[in-house]
Amino acid sequence: MLSEKETEKIKKQLIEHIEKSFPEEKKDFAIQKIISMSPHELEEFLVKNNLLKKEIKVECVFCGIVANIIESKKIGETKNSIAVLEINPLSKGHVLIIPKEHFSSSEKIKIDSWKLVKKISKKIKEKLKPKDIKIETVNFFGHEIINLIPLYKGSDEKNLVRKKANFEELEYLKEILSKKEMRKPEKKIEKTVELIKPRIP
Repeated sequence: MLSEKETEKIKKQLIEHIEKSFPEEKKDFAIQKIISMSPHELEEFLVKNNLLKKEIKVECVFCGIVANIIESKKIGETKNSIAVLEINPLSKGHVLIIPKEHFSSSEKIKIDSWKLVKKISKKIKEKLKPKDIKIETVNFFGHEIINLIPLYKGSDEKNLVRKKANFEELEYLKEILSKKEMRKPEKKIEKTVELIKPRIP
């Protein structure tokens, strides 16, 4: 079971997450629910929501995802970062680029993480056809991450609401966004061989 210190720390992280990402009318209820949880109830809540596997404790959700302690739908990876599907997306195909190193400054994000942003953004545009993709750095649990939020026709970016994605949808998105593109076969250039007739003296 979680210790009192671990419980306090996780509650604080969850409350910060709620304050930054929940709709205004749902914030108070969600925060009060987190505050009222006992260490046992909190651990059960984390396990139930796939934020923590039983008997494994992590201080940062994103470090847990990187370490493969917390389950995720990974669609890409580089030396310094991974790309996973957001399980509570703001829109279809919402992706998180998570640096493998725990730091709280966007200035420390490595070049290959931005290359992964470019690669995944291209796949989202090709496969899901959004009108645009909003790219922003945010800090949760003291861990800087990059959000890729597809924006579709008819949707207002100011009124986007997080919704829990179902398993089938996440599996479908994982399949189409992590699939490697097949290279087109190169056309063979047929060489014309000139037949040189022997000279007749």
